[in-house]
Amino acid sequence: FFPPTAADQQIINHGRLSGLAAKASLNPGTAVEVVGKQSGTRILQVGGLAVTYRLRDDNNIQYCFEQLFELRWPRFARVVFGRPVQRGDSGGWVLQSTATGTEWAGMVVAGDRLIGYAEFSENVTAWAQSAHNLSLTV
Repeated sequence: FFPPTAADQQIINHGRLSGLAAKASLNPGTAVEVVGKQSGTRILQVGGLAVTYRLRDDNNIQYCFEQLFELRWPRFARVVFGRPVQRGDSGGWVLQSTATGTEWAGMVVAGDRLIGYAEFSENVTAWAQSAHNLSLTV
C-alpha cells in the first residue's frame, strides 16, 4: 500500500483540490460546481441546508436521507434547464471555489424534477471513518 500523492488528489479535468469545505461555509445561494456522470459539469446554487428527504427507487423501495443540502439552478434558469442533476449523477462531486482554491463540498445522492440533493463532504468522511475505519483526506 502506498500513500496517496498530490496527483491522486485531483478531479479529472478540474484540477487539484485544496481541501474539504466546512458545512458552515455553505449557505443558501452559494455557487457550487457539480460534476455528474450524466449531467457533466454544471454551476448550481445551494438551496436548503440540513434537509431530510425520502426517495423511492425503481423497485419502489423507499430510502430516507438526512442532513443533505439542496442543489438548484439559479432562479432565472430553474424552468428552462430542467433537472439540476440527472439519474446516474449519484456520487458526483460538489465543489466550492474559495480564496485558497477548490474545495470538496459534497457528494450528489439524488434528485427530483427541480432539486438535486447532496451529502456534505464532512459527513461522507465521518461515515467512512466510523463505519469502515477509512481516513479520507483532501
